[in-house]
Amino acid sequence: MGRDKAQLRLPGGESLLERAHRLLVGLPAPAGFEFLPAQISGAGGIADWGESRGPLSGLHAAAQILEEERPECAALLAVPVDMPLLQPAQLQQLCNAALRSGARAACFGRYWLPLWLRLDADSRAYLHEVAVGRGDPSVRALFAACGGEQLPVPGGDWHWNVNRPDEFHRVIERIAEQENRLSK
Repeated sequence: MGRDKAQLRLPGGESLLERAHRLLVGLPAPAGFEFLPAQISGAGGIADWGESRGPLSGLHAAAQILEEERPECAALLAVPVDMPLLQPAQLQQLCNAALRSGARAACFGRYWLPLWLRLDADSRAYLHEVAVGRGDPSVRALFAACGGEQLPVPGGDWHWNVNRPDEFHRVIERIAEQENRLSK
C-alpha cells in the first residue's frame, strides 16, 4: 500500500484499525464465555517480541502478555485490520463453531484470518519457535501445526482484504453501495 494500512480511512472517517477494534468491542461473547478487552498488535499496540515475522509475531506477543497477565485465557480471536467488510455474524459463527467442536484452531475454508486459536502448550510452542526465527511464519503453517478445523465459508464479501490501492478502492465502492441500499 505504500503506507500503514491500519490508518487508511473508510467513508465516514473511521480508520481500518478503528473499524477492527469497534468490531471486536461490540462482539457478544458466546454463552458461558467472556471476551477480554480487545488488544491491538503492531504499531500503537502490543509490540512484537524480537524481529517481526508477520501476523504470527503479533499472535506470539499477545499470547505472551495473556500468559503473564491472564493465564486463564484459553484462546485468541485474531482479526486482521485489512478486512473492513468483516461483520460480527462471521466472528460469532467462527467462535461458536470452534467452541462446539473443541477445535485447537479454526478459520473459514482457506481464509486463514480471522482465526480462532486455542492457547495450549503446542500453539504457544509453535508461536515461540517462529518468534525466535525458526519455523514457517505463515498463519497457514500455524493452522496446520495445530490441526486446525476449516469451517464452511460463509457467503458474501466479508473476506475482501486490502493489500493494494485498487483493493482499497473496491472496498470503498462496496461500502458506498451498501450505504446506498440502506438509505433507500
